[in-house]
Amino acid sequence: MPRRLENDRCLFGVTLALCLLGAVMIFSASAVTAEQLYGHSYIFLVRQAAWLFIGLLGMFALMKTDYRRLREPAVIYPVVCGVLLLLVGTFFLDKSHATHRWIKFGPVGLQPSELAKLATILYLAWFLDQKRRNKASMEFRKQDFWRTIFPAAGPILVYVALILLQPDLGTSIDILVVASAVLFVAGLSWKWLAVGLAAAIPVVYLLITQVAYR
Repeated sequence: MPRRLENDRCLFGVTLALCLLGAVMIFSASAVTAEQLYGHSYIFLVRQAAWLFIGLLGMFALMKTDYRRLREPAVIYPVVCGVLLLLVGTFFLDKSHATHRWIKFGPVGLQPSELAKLATILYLAWFLDQKRRNKASMEFRKQDFWRTIFPAAGPILVYVALILLQPDLGTSIDILVVASAVLFVAGLSWKWLAVGLAAAIPVVYLLITQVAYR
């Protein structure tokens, strides 16, 4: 127990240090602009501090939550489906900066693609854990596409396709990289990664050269 507390304190210290560093960088980069636009050089710093406070409250709440509850279908299914609905919902709202990335709640904006990153990690972790608990190896090395690779990657590819349509190439690549890393660690053959990379290269090239805003 003391060992765990020591690790938690170290992780908390690093997290807090990064948050404070980010706040300093935001103030350094925005002070002049904030003064010119709003007559108050600290306005963006105050906003960042407010969101930082909310984030820390959320972190403390999660620290008190048993992480094993996150692998329950009652948690995973609503998260995966909820993020999917939010991504689809962006296309029925007015564009913001020529894209369908944001859902506005008055002065507050929500970007579902950021939630898709978290949903990707939770879903893949749950899927891999289900295979382990059912004593059925992922068997990625046996190239069991329909039983393992397809159900693991299918929902993630739906996320990526919707995010690409927003369009948001950067977030799509982020999700693919994270998902590929998780699956590779789980035993996915590098050959499947090579196939995926070969298929993605022409798509990325077309998006970069043909789409003006990504």
